[in-house]
Amino acid sequence: VMANCEQYLDFFGIAHDTAILSAHRNPEETMIFAREAEGKGYQLIIAAAGMAAHLPGVVTANTLLPVIGVPLALLAGMILLIVAVVSVAVCGAILGERLCQMFGNRCRSPWIVVVVGMLALHVVSFLGSLLGVVGDVDILASIFVVSGLVIKTIAYLLGLGALVNSRFGAKVTSG
Repeated sequence: VMANCEQYLDFFGIAHDTAILSAHRNPEETMIFAREAEGKGYQLIIAAAGMAAHLPGVVTANTLLPVIGVPLALLAGMILLIVAVVSVAVCGAILGERLCQMFGNRCRSPWIVVVVGMLALHVVSFLGSLLGVVGDVDILASIFVVSGLVIKTIAYLLGLGALVNSRFGAKVTSG
C-alpha cells in the first residue's frame, strides 16, 4: 500500500522519504521523528496504520504538522470499530435501562437511557484516573482502573459475540 503511495508522490514530483517506525516497537524513536520533522523541513507526515492504528495518533500527538493516517487493515479495522461502538452502546443501553428502572423509570427517552448506561460504563475508569491524579491512593486508583477495563472488555466481548452470532449463529424461525 505504501509503495503505491510513494509511486504517486514520485509521479507528481513530490519530494519524500521513508522511515519505518512503530508506535509499539520503537515508540521513543517514533516520537523523536515526529518532534523533529518540522525542523527538518517536512510539511506533511503520512503514517500507515496497522490493526491497532496507533502510529498516526502517536505521530499527531508529537507534531503540529498535518498527519494522514492510512489504514492498512481497513476491513478488520472497520469491523473492530463497529464492534467497539455497537457493543458499548448496546451494553450501555441495557445498563442504562436497569439503572433507570432502579430509580423509578424516570428516563423517558431511549437516548437518555443510552447516555446513562454509557456514563455508568465509564465512571469506574474515570474514578480510577481521578484518584490516580490525586495521589496517595495508588492501590485504590489501580483497582478502579482495572475494574473499568474489565467492564469495558466484557462489553466489547459481548458486542463481538452478538456480531458473530448474528452472522453465523442459528436462525430463529417460527413455525
